Amino acid sequence: MKTIPKFGLAFLALVCAGANAAAVEYDTPGAYIVVIRPMDQWNSDETSAKKLDASFFADETILGYYDDESKAAVNIKSDNGLAPEIRESYPNVKFIGSLGGAGMFVGKPASLTPAEASAFTGVQSRLYESNIYNQGNPKSLPDRINAGQIWSNVLTLATIGIAGKFGGGMAAATSVTLANQVGNIPVSAQKFIIAAKPAKIDFSKYQSIEVRMTAYGMKRFGQVIIAYKHPKTKQAEDAAMLIAVASTGGLDTTKEATMASRSADLADRQAIWDKCVADGKCKNEE
Repeated sequence: MKTIPKFGLAFLALVCAGANAAAVEYDTPGAYIVVIRPMDQWNSDETSAKKLDASFFADETILGYYDDESKAAVNIKSDNGLAPEIRESYPNVKFIGSLGGAGMFVGKPASLTPAEASAFTGVQSRLYESNIYNQGNPKSLPDRINAGQIWSNVLTLATIGIAGKFGGGMAAATSVTLANQVGNIPVSAQKFIIAAKPAKIDFSKYQSIEVRMTAYGMKRFGQVIIAYKHPKTKQAEDAAMLIAVASTGGLDTTKEATMASRSADLADRQAIWDKCVADGKCKNEE
């Protein structure tokens, strides 16, 4: 298992503003940073979860990011970009491999205004709920996945689509709301929306916002949001990306914290489903 060095742990603990079931938040002098990792979310597919854990909590890590300055991918095992500084902060982690279909990667940014960022997280929240309505009772979901009735993943808006793919009932009604709201988001950022609970942020307090998709192999996705408190500079971007990349790779967490986050996410999902049933908008399932 990865061992967090004292420097990395102390610094990230200092700036960590908290976590919910899906997002880890960091408040720094220059930016507010939100990282969503699929392994922090409840996974109803136990086989998939075990495979993800095997790579995420391994002693060797494949980790990289898209560097805005060089317009190229940077592997943390290299001597490019922020890689040497990340390795220095986490000397007990062995970075290996190439950035092909394996490993964890922080992608290109899409810029958002404060109003667009609010619309972005609003649509993401709706997508998270729609996915729960579509899949049905979380309590029985693992059995239905094992029976091949449901495919489980951390889905993107592009994967699911907006309208016509959620079936009927509450899920279909929510998808109509999604279709109405998604037009308020730049096309470049729409593909970065994932079916995960977003952080609650007042974006009006920030100068500019960037969102990035993160990939965990070929089928699971996460997200990074960086809200800059002042006009963006290279120094501010580097400081934020050091945290975002390390957090994406799970360098600042433990297996115990991850399991606690999954339990919280499951509780959130169950509460959403139970309320939908209680309101008569979802069919009760056991």
